[in-house]
Amino acid sequence: METTIDKTYAANLITITTSLFNSSMDYFMTRWEYIPDDKFNWTPGGLSKTPIQIGAHIAVTNEFFARALAGNPPVQGDISEIFAWMGKEEAKITTTEEATSRLRSSIEEYNSAIPNLPAEAVAASPEVQFYLGLAARHPMAHGSQIDAYQLIWGDADYHIEM
Repeated sequence: METTIDKTYAANLITITTSLFNSSMDYFMTRWEYIPDDKFNWTPGGLSKTPIQIGAHIAVTNEFFARALAGNPPVQGDISEIFAWMGKEEAKITTTEEATSRLRSSIEEYNSAIPNLPAEAVAASPEVQFYLGLAARHPMAHGSQIDAYQLIWGDADYHIEM
């Protein structure tokens, strides 16, 4: 069953999810800034990503959301094609400096796309609504992953900035 939302609700959704996106990115970037230089290529093992790979993933995902919300998705197709594009883009980011730069520019790109997103487009598209909601929560989830890594390598400090 498809649910539609009205223009006012859609406008509020844009405002709330943009605020949450920025809070989530602040959360992620605060943790990012406390990663010791010798831990950016560390992994707890198995299929776990390194912090650089996590940062690359967040940056590329933000870029995808920004471009999709601006009406110019970098790839068309189903989720497997989107993930394939993301994987290729993430693999290009191999240093802390590249990851940090792409993270920062992805925040700017996302926030630049939002003012041009009409409430009518959000109201009419469950896909756009999904992208807004996922973009708002995604960085915080991976910030928590960095928190877990920090505990594993012995950093039990609270990295909270007020």
